[in-house]
Amino acid sequence: MLTVRGSSRRSGANNERESTIRDVGQGRFKVTVANRDSLRALISASATDSRPVNSLTVVVKNAKAPRWGWVGQPGVQPVSASLAWNDSGFESELIFGQPVTLSIALAAVARMSIPLPTGSRAPDIAWVSTALPKSGLAAETLTTLVGQESDPHLRFTDLAITDSTVVNVGHGYLIQVNGNRWLGSDAARDVYVDPLVHRPLGRRSVTSGEIVSATELDLPEYLDTPTVRSLKDVAMVRGAESLTEQQRVQLRASGVVLTNTPIDASEIDAGDIDAISVAGRCVALREHTAQPLIYGWPSVTMILATHRPDFLHRIVEMLSQQTYPVLELVVLTHGFDLDDHIGSHLSELRYPVIHQELPLHVNLGEVLAVGTSLASGELITKIDDDDFYGPEHVWDLVTARMYSGAQIVGKALDHIYLAAQDRTVFRPTYAAEKYTDFVAGGTMLISQGDLRSVGGWRPVPKSVDRALLDRVAQHGGLVYRTHGRGYIYVRHGDVRPGDVRPGDTQTNTSVVSDAHFETKNQGSTPGIDRSVLADYGSFA
Repeated sequence: MLTVRGSSRRSGANNERESTIRDVGQGRFKVTVANRDSLRALISASATDSRPVNSLTVVVKNAKAPRWGWVGQPGVQPVSASLAWNDSGFESELIFGQPVTLSIALAAVARMSIPLPTGSRAPDIAWVSTALPKSGLAAETLTTLVGQESDPHLRFTDLAITDSTVVNVGHGYLIQVNGNRWLGSDAARDVYVDPLVHRPLGRRSVTSGEIVSATELDLPEYLDTPTVRSLKDVAMVRGAESLTEQQRVQLRASGVVLTNTPIDASEIDAGDIDAISVAGRCVALREHTAQPLIYGWPSVTMILATHRPDFLHRIVEMLSQQTYPVLELVVLTHGFDLDDHIGSHLSELRYPVIHQELPLHVNLGEVLAVGTSLASGELITKIDDDDFYGPEHVWDLVTARMYSGAQIVGKALDHIYLAAQDRTVFRPTYAAEKYTDFVAGGTMLISQGDLRSVGGWRPVPKSVDRALLDRVAQHGGLVYRTHGRGYIYVRHGDVRPGDVRPGDTQTNTSVVSDAHFETKNQGSTPGIDRSVLADYGSFA
């Protein structure tokens, strides 16, 4: 439900001033901060602090675990490390065998308390300024230039981020920051978005909330985490032309829809608002984060395993329209070989294609393991041959991985095509944009490194998706469910309860699943709902 409100809304206060650092002697430090934004700010603020740290205790007053009890990895090797969550925040203690600098010690605590992508390539990052823009990268700090000897043969860091061109980083790569403009050696972009702050966490597939005038908002120039949290019940902001570009981009990344014209709430379709929200958040997160300058977008291999040759043409045509820039496709034909027509189509795709035929006695888990061994992508994503995928699908998953830091990312099972009734139902029973234990199996994305670390695909004939989700959880990893747009799950039931196909000896049992998907629906569209699969330019 969308409503219009007239009262003023004040943003959350900037809590960085509440940070305190106590040096209690003999290399022991105690730090208290308001929240994880403040913790990350303190990492860069301590970039030039050369005091040796032997032990560090950190108290964060306001923070919530993505899953109760979850603790990440410090990324360095302290003698001991602990982090205990409480009702409001957490307390962490690290003891180091060899002294480290304060910024490295704080970054270790950040990595233990903030989900960050794992299992793929990452450069060593060092800050060379105490007043850099917020970008989500401070928690990635693994080294420091403080106290390093000048040795032309030693590369102290892979990447230095600085607001000055005068800095010696050995053979490292330098990124210069000038306001919101980030300049690399061969690229530049306007960075407004911190994906650990400006993200749509908690935005559900059924749009609800308020329509608020921009003049009624009391927004800071930079939207911090308390501000973003306070806007969770705002669906749309009217009169957005009065906001700065940074505010507009950060609002879109957080899932808020903006308009420059007066809006009558009675004329708004909640489905349209959801589509615009998804398009806005995904584009803002892609185009205005620093991550592509640091890492580049990770390569992705789509793994398509099929035993149904009749399905290949349609799914290959959909995958050919994916807009993600660094792609590869592995096609595993299970019990049959490709015909010449499909083979020719695959050879014409803009990205590399690898094909291998496997005998039918090889089970699905083993088939996927073979596909993974053939894949060169840093990330792999599972494609089901009978489902429908929009052109932005892979982008959605990579973007969600960036801002969630989860080991597995997948989509909500919002849109289901019931073939027997030839209609698409909207059934958002699994909440979107949240840490969870379930995602649609035909949308799972995981890094090759994370997949190997949990033992890979289990060699089982069915429930392969559930087995991987369970393995990741057992190893302390996270699963994140993003929005469901750009994906339609297909059910192939073709008879009603009590009907019998010619030659069948009993009533068809697959209709139980179809009947299940016909409950709790919030909308229905004849045929395939193509609006769910539209590219995001359609909503600009």
